Amino acid sequence: MSARIPAAGWIHAQVPGNIQGDLESAHALRPLWYGATDTNLYEVARKDWWYRKDFVVPVAYAGKRLTLVFDGVDERCDVWLNGCKLGANAGMFRRFEFDISEASKSGQTNHLAVWIARMPEELVPLLINSDGPGEKNPFGQYGFMTGVNKTRELLKDLKNPWEFSATIGL
Repeated sequence: MSARIPAAGWIHAQVPGNIQGDLESAHALRPLWYGATDTNLYEVARKDWWYRKDFVVPVAYAGKRLTLVFDGVDERCDVWLNGCKLGANAGMFRRFEFDISEASKSGQTNHLAVWIARMPEELVPLLINSDGPGEKNPFGQYGFMTGVNKTRELLKDLKNPWEFSATIGL
């Protein structure tokens, strides 16, 4: 995939954080934790998302080794700096990093872009049809625990069950 970063439509993001919370803060979603949740919440999980950050590397850092560190991204991402792809990562709770010594520009504005992949399509029916952690048959075809277990199996990594709950608006 190439870096086709959107030109418009950006909102402020809290990092660390999550897109659902950022959309709520931007009034693009109704409040997530009070009463009936926003029906558009399901579509958030079905879209790819971009984060971006511009920053200046001090001139005093020129020629030094610079490392960009992520404490985790949910769940799969590609990372670019100044239009050059640094790499990718998969795994929600995995810390990862990139050496940006060559890609960064000391004394100039640097453009960081992070593409976050949508939820795998196989998980969408589980998400949409689940009644959440309090349902009568949590291990049924669309049960909450079935969704949590399938998520962990498909992503082959640790996954917080409450991430599944937050996406379904519980």
